[in-house]
Amino acid sequence: MNNINTQLDLLINVTLKKSLYLKDILAYTKEQTDLLEQEEFDLNAFNRFMEKKEVLINQVVEIDDGFQSIYRKVRSVIEAHPELYKEKIQALKQSIITIGDLSVTITVQEERNKMSFMSKSREEKSKVKEFRQSKKTVANYYSNMNKQNNSNTPHFFDSKK
Repeated sequence: MNNINTQLDLLINVTLKKSLYLKDILAYTKEQTDLLEQEEFDLNAFNRFMEKKEVLINQVVEIDDGFQSIYRKVRSVIEAHPELYKEKIQALKQSIITIGDLSVTITVQEERNKMSFMSKSREEKSKVKEFRQSKKTVANYYSNMNKQNNSNTPHFFDSKK
């Protein structure tokens, strides 16, 4: 029984740690939202947040694996005698609810960011296309002007005579 209590304490601590990581991920996601809302989009800063989130996500995956491993060991005992571990089970359930809420919030914010990023990407592609078109137009203009200036015939020459 003491071993089960220790294992449950460990599960509770693991879920609290996961909750902290998810809060950090949410904070980085909100920072990305702020970047996407700025007039001038900073892709490097956006990517730095992605890298930080990736590290945290990898840690969350490790936590999940450890949680599953520990839970498999104590599951049968907990299900057989839930009244003995009522308080710890309740604390664990509360942590899991918090994790679920954070996960949903992160997912919703990530989806919003995805849509904003796609919009920003389209805007940037449009700007690049516009710039290229302008550059091409200017090059054609100068090319035509050079041809006209280099021609030997006067501009107002009457060719009927």
